[in-house]
Amino acid sequence: MKTITYLLLSFILASCSAVKPVTLDVALVDLYFSDVKLLETTLVSTIRIDNETPNSITFDGGVHKIYINDLYVGKALDDQTIEVPRLSSTKQQIKIEISNLTFFTKLQRMIQSKDFRYRIDSTFFVDGTYGIRKVTASKEGRFSLTPGQNFASSL
Repeated sequence: MKTITYLLLSFILASCSAVKPVTLDVALVDLYFSDVKLLETTLVSTIRIDNETPNSITFDGGVHKIYINDLYVGKALDDQTIEVPRLSSTKQQIKIEISNLTFFTKLQRMIQSKDFRYRIDSTFFVDGTYGIRKVTASKEGRFSLTPGQNFASSL
């Protein structure tokens, strides 16, 4: 009986270690304001998801948090199913609802700067054989604005 238990335990541990972690990269491609209202504004972002594995990956939703100059801008909750082909990339548009009262008080500090740092922290969900698994990716970058240049064209 002990032998069967040890064999079963060894099989389970070997199966878990055979699950390879997903390697992907996420980056901001475009960023612009849309649907401006009195108390809330929609920030639309296009992100690029790079799949660095030899297998296609299907994500069943995700959460994306955006920071500019170390200030939290907001998060996008994404319920789309998206497939990223093997060794390829896919672009996806996400919408971040931001509070005007909170964001625009911080905007004054950001406008005074011509150099911007951004960070995107993404969590994707993969529905697999053993349940839902989280796959995370983060990316940091910089961009600068020159006179007459808009915010989105500098990403």
